[in-house]
Amino acid sequence: MPSSFTASPCQDSQETNYLQTLLASARPFLRGELESVDKNLPSLVSVLRSVGAGECWHKHGSFLDHLVDMYRILKIWKAPDSVCLCGLFHSAYSNSYVNLAIFDPNTGRDVVRGHVGEAAERLIHLFCIVPRQPLIHDDLLFKYSDIELVEHLKASELSLRSAKEKGLFNGEESWRKKLTSLLPARGLQ
Repeated sequence: MPSSFTASPCQDSQETNYLQTLLASARPFLRGELESVDKNLPSLVSVLRSVGAGECWHKHGSFLDHLVDMYRILKIWKAPDSVCLCGLFHSAYSNSYVNLAIFDPNTGRDVVRGHVGEAAERLIHLFCIVPRQPLIHDDLLFKYSDIELVEHLKASELSLRSAKEKGLFNGEESWRKKLTSLLPARGLQ
């Protein structure tokens, strides 16, 4: 029985192009060619290995595997380099869910900053110190319906695109007002 929906040649071409682009961005990871993703990536993985990230169990493999997986996902999603590097070192100082500090937050921040840069290290540190349990469960989880959350995520994505592409910022957007009402004005400490 024929399908009631058939893709147009244009849709087929777009889908093929998307899949080819996705495969091209994943191929270096599949082949273990980390230097072709970023010339510094092999040395960054070596740094993580040297501080024991490969010796710690985390979920379904080593902590190092998890960190590299996060980097890979963010890189394939075309996240900014500082965000990808945050993914690679995201729990390096431990966090509120997992105690796997591979760098001491009191003495290792300069070391990490030297490897990943100021912007990425700041994100890494913030990721590690945000009290996620209260943030998620007390401040956010029961304050959104599923529909509202989906709508606000879509609206925030459009807003971010407008800010990046057109330099437009609207502080009166409903999703922004809701977050502002839920989170402390000075952010999370």
